[in-house]
Amino acid sequence: MTQYRFEIDTENAIRIWDNENPNDSGAPFMFQPDWPDVTPWSDAAQATDWAEVFIAALVDPLSEFVAGNAPDTHPAIRPEPEPEPEPEIAPE
Repeated sequence: MTQYRFEIDTENAIRIWDNENPNDSGAPFMFQPDWPDVTPWSDAAQATDWAEVFIAALVDPLSEFVAGNAPDTHPAIRPEPEPEPEPEIAPE
């Protein structure tokens, strides 16, 4: 199972690393300076909560929640996956 780690900087920006697949530069695979809707984080606790839910949803694709796009939609209930369409069978 992939292990992730994150850091919150002094401006509450989130950096997330994949510990099993680090890149040579040491750069995080994700940088999230604000909510996805560009609302600024209110504080480090809010950014930390978002990062923890985001990582939990990455690690467990069956988790009930995903990280929300804005403070009023976080955490969000994971949407049901779209059903795969039935393959069309050509008439004989």
